[in-house]
Amino acid sequence: MHPFWNKVVEWVPKSVAPNVLTFVGFLFTAGACLLLSIYDYHFYANSTDFPQYATIPRWVYLVTALSIFIAYTLDGIDGKQARRTNTSGPLGNFSTTD
Repeated sequence: MHPFWNKVVEWVPKSVAPNVLTFVGFLFTAGACLLLSIYDYHFYANSTDFPQYATIPRWVYLVTALSIFIAYTLDGIDGKQARRTNTSGPLGNFSTTD
C-alpha cells in the first residue's frame, strides 16, 4: 500500500497535523461500527434462525467497507505526513518502508 499512500499523502495540505488524520480515521471506523449497530443491534439480521429481523441493506455494507478503507488509508499516511511536516518523533522516524 505504500506506493498508493505516497500518492495520497501529496493531496493532504502540510498544515494538517498527522494526529488529525489518525483521529479522522478513527471517526470513520466508529461511524461504520455505529451504522452496523443501528441496522443490526442484536447481530440477528443475517441469521436464518431469527426471520423476524430484517436483513441489512446492501448499501450499509458498501458504506462500511468504504469507511474502513478510508480509515486504513488515513492511518497509513499519518506517519508520512509527519515526516513531510518534520513533526515525527524518534520512533516515527524508525520506519524504513517509505
